[in-house]
Amino acid sequence: MSSDFQTSFYDLRNYIMRSQLKLTVLAAAMLLSTTAMANTVNITNVSASWANGVSTGSTLPTYYNNNTLDPSSRWGGGLLSAQSGYNFDAAPNPFNALVTPGSSSSLFALGTFTHVNQSISGDSITTINLLYTANVTVGGVATPPRNFDFIFNHNETPNGSNPCANGGSNGAGVNSNGCADHVQTAFSGVSDKFFINGAEYTLNILGFGYLDINNSLVKTQDFWTAEGGNRAATLYAKIVTTADTADTGGGGLNSVPEPSSLMLMGLGLAAFLTKRRRQFS
Repeated sequence: MSSDFQTSFYDLRNYIMRSQLKLTVLAAAMLLSTTAMANTVNITNVSASWANGVSTGSTLPTYYNNNTLDPSSRWGGGLLSAQSGYNFDAAPNPFNALVTPGSSSSLFALGTFTHVNQSISGDSITTINLLYTANVTVGGVATPPRNFDFIFNHNETPNGSNPCANGGSNGAGVNSNGCADHVQTAFSGVSDKFFINGAEYTLNILGFGYLDINNSLVKTQDFWTAEGGNRAATLYAKIVTTADTADTGGGGLNSVPEPSSLMLMGLGLAAFLTKRRRQFS
């Protein structure tokens, strides 16, 4: 290889590598700019209601304190103290943080959900909806009140079955007072939407969080409550793009790199190209 050809080859290669470096740094800068576009999102003026309970018979559940921060529902006949039901104690201002368009918010608590499980004689429910209403403010601009709808599936199991519906033995563990009852929650597709920098968002319920016997936080979309007892759990949610709610139950989130992660990847590539260019100079 002649010296002139070799010089031209190295000049061309260095030019290409310098161009790649400039493009990579430019892409990283653009991603950094996208990160800077994060909007402050507030959820305030919260109220909640129980509604649309589906009964196992002709008697529908009764609702108390709807359109407040602490609504409740009851079913089962007899005195109120002997009925089963759900309580919800909403956090009045549950979220105030930055959300980057295209990505979800951090996990936050909507409030405390409590399952009151009594040995009932009347009709139970199979499903019921928690209607959650709040003002959503994006970048200081308030929207009209938004309505978010969450579904709770309920299984009021026969107390005397053995084995119980959860697969355990009657008289042992959570079934010590008769078979435990089951609660499951999911996102509803009829919830309202709002926009963050042109991206369509909604409020997505993700499930329950509670402390186990080791005082460790357990996150789940369902749990079992012992007969004759109450079980409380934190109800968790995220602000997510509507594309994220396409997964089963709306509980899963798409695995997409955050803009800040992509920026770091770009800067890392730029550093690598710089190192390579110096090695061949």
